[in-house]
Amino acid sequence: MVKMILMVAEKPSIAEALARAISPTQQFSKRTGTSSKTPVYEFEGTFPYVGGGREKVWIKVTSTVGHVYKTEFPEKYRKWDGVEIQSLFDAPVEKLEADPRTRMPLHFQEEAAYCSHLVLWLDCDREGENICFEVMKNCCPDPSDKWNEARLIPRNNVHRAIFSALDEKSLREAYWELRQSPNQDLSDAVEARQEMDLKIGVAWTRFLTSHFASKYRDLEAKMLSYGPCQTPTLWFTVNRHDEITHFKPEKFHKVKVNIKLSSIMKKKKEALKMQDPRCELESSKAFKKKFDLYNTSYAKDPVSPCISMEWSRGAVFGEHIA
Repeated sequence: MVKMILMVAEKPSIAEALARAISPTQQFSKRTGTSSKTPVYEFEGTFPYVGGGREKVWIKVTSTVGHVYKTEFPEKYRKWDGVEIQSLFDAPVEKLEADPRTRMPLHFQEEAAYCSHLVLWLDCDREGENICFEVMKNCCPDPSDKWNEARLIPRNNVHRAIFSALDEKSLREAYWELRQSPNQDLSDAVEARQEMDLKIGVAWTRFLTSHFASKYRDLEAKMLSYGPCQTPTLWFTVNRHDEITHFKPEKFHKVKVNIKLSSIMKKKKEALKMQDPRCELESSKAFKKKFDLYNTSYAKDPVSPCISMEWSRGAVFGEHIA
């Protein structure tokens, strides 16, 4: 029985690039899986961990569309009324589908059915490591779950691809140099950050909204939002606004050179004439044809074409330097 390999990328475009790079003939089929948001590419190929990379296997390539899950409070903490703001910092959190419309958990469960290996092609950063474990949650569930043993991909058959470019050569190299499971510590760091973002953001949003709404009845905003990512973003926006507001134009000079094509052609003709007076060399004959063509094209044109050259250094504050 031919073994099946499931590979998961971070988005559909990368999944297609993978299929194109790894398929021996660059030919593959495309179908829609359980999720309509991400297609599944299939082809016959070889896999490093099956038969030493010489045995034929059936490869399926699909993708996520970002995070599979999101961190959220349980239902009773999502209500503003009856919940002390301070209690949010000690409140439990739970994982919910990031977007139930995409049906990503079921998509991975169905595609992982009867596959022997899982290859994770998520981005090589903390978020990517976290999404790796979200995919594994559905492709490698515990035996106690409803999926029977035949549908499980053992965790020791999970491999991580490390790559930094999407060209075919880089993807093929990463494919034949797969590593073992993703980094749990990096994933846990993302989990901690997500929980902190949720608790700090929700608590301060509720506090600011209730505090200022009671003081300023004519406040147009119904909600004053706060989030850890909003503070640096606001700084960048204000800083750029200040730069534009306080900008003072200054006079500057720059070097710009225009070289007439006719002068170049004539000088080269004179140099070749000294080297080959009778125009016997092939290079001399080729240039003579170009020169004659140039004269024919621009003989009646009073404006000789120019080559414009810009100084890469840019603006110079000083005419004597320019």
